[in-house]
Amino acid sequence: MKKETYTISYRLDAHYQQRLEALAVRNGISQHEQARRLLVESLNGANGQEQVLEQIAGLRQEIASLTNISQQVDELREDITEALEWISKKIVAR
Repeated sequence: MKKETYTISYRLDAHYQQRLEALAVRNGISQHEQARRLLVESLNGANGQEQVLEQIAGLRQEIASLTNISQQVDELREDITEALEWISKKIVAR
């Protein structure tokens, strides 16, 4: 089933039209297609920003978890060092 589409017309100041044309040329598409893409991206931008914020929150949680793991590894190293020193002293004492 084909989606229903609409035609929208608008006017642009000359300097915006020139920027649009330059962007379209750089992307190898028509000005009309470039304008449509920009509009759709802009309209979807709120959802995109929400996704980015969610990803950032997730990364912060992962960083906190990794920081905790790093602290635990440091504590384990200290415990192992103390245990090895204790074992060394016991061996020398014999």
